[in-house]
Amino acid sequence: KYYGKGNGQMKKNNHKKKSIKEIIVFYVTSIAVTLGVVLIIIMIAASLMSTVSVLTDSLQTTAKTASQNISSNLHLLTDRMDSLAQEAVLSDPEADDADKQKIIDAREERVEFVWIAAYDAAGTKMYGDETAPESVADSTYFEDLVNSANMTIGEPQNTDGTWQLALGYPLMNGEEVYGYLVGSYDYGMLNDVLTNINIGDSGSAFMLNKEGTIIADKDSANMEKQENIYDLYTSNSNHKVFDSMLAFETGAESVFLKGQQSYMAYSPVAGTNWTLVISAPGLDFMGILAVCIIICVVVLVVLLIVSRKVIVKVADRITTSLSMAA
Repeated sequence: KYYGKGNGQMKKNNHKKKSIKEIIVFYVTSIAVTLGVVLIIIMIAASLMSTVSVLTDSLQTTAKTASQNISSNLHLLTDRMDSLAQEAVLSDPEADDADKQKIIDAREERVEFVWIAAYDAAGTKMYGDETAPESVADSTYFEDLVNSANMTIGEPQNTDGTWQLALGYPLMNGEEVYGYLVGSYDYGMLNDVLTNINIGDSGSAFMLNKEGTIIADKDSANMEKQENIYDLYTSNSNHKVFDSMLAFETGAESVFLKGQQSYMAYSPVAGTNWTLVISAPGLDFMGILAVCIIICVVVLVVLLIVSRKVIVKVADRITTSLSMAA
């Protein structure tokens, strides 16, 4: 009877010991897991917020810088055209066309024109390169040139397989406009700026006109399509961003383009009706963040395994002390 009673009491103490141990291990482990999960969630949220903030700021700065570079290049071209148009011979409608042609030929040797020519008020060529079109009356930039009687920059156009950019300047005889000087440059001077914008693995850079049509693109193959950004992405929330672009504002936004989260930065090109846009898919920048999250999860799991072993040992000591006290 004595031994039977002792065995029963031992079993009872072992059961009680086991029960207390399980409770301690369960609660301490639960708290550790909960803290780990909460900290990882906070880390992910903070990382996403900081990534978005840094990315939008850097994209906006890049867009501003690139638009200023494009504007500077265009300003250089317009200065050249202005200097040429101010030549005394070209400003004199009574001067001989042969003398005017000599001035154009001499200047063309120093400036990278595709072609340059002078046109009358109707847009018909008076003199200039043989490769210059006989008439520019149907060109959009010529209509703007006539209406503004000031320097006009045309949108990039593909002529004979070469993308070109036309600049027009009025030829003045005193206060009277008697003709227009039009020079066509190789589009490469703009494309060089766009192609040097490398954002992410698949980022893009393009320019919009005042109607939202893509007139220049980092990938020149896309320029042939003459697509309108409103038609490409029909979401109303996207259209609000596009409205800001065409209102010549500067900014950066997180948008969803055809279901894919992207970052877009935009800035107007001074001296034109164009807006430069830089777009980068969000996935291009989340790779490092995903790796960091995976590493954190692995470290958390390892720490939980180690801590569980420590908790079990501590729980054994506590329950042993309690059972002895009992």
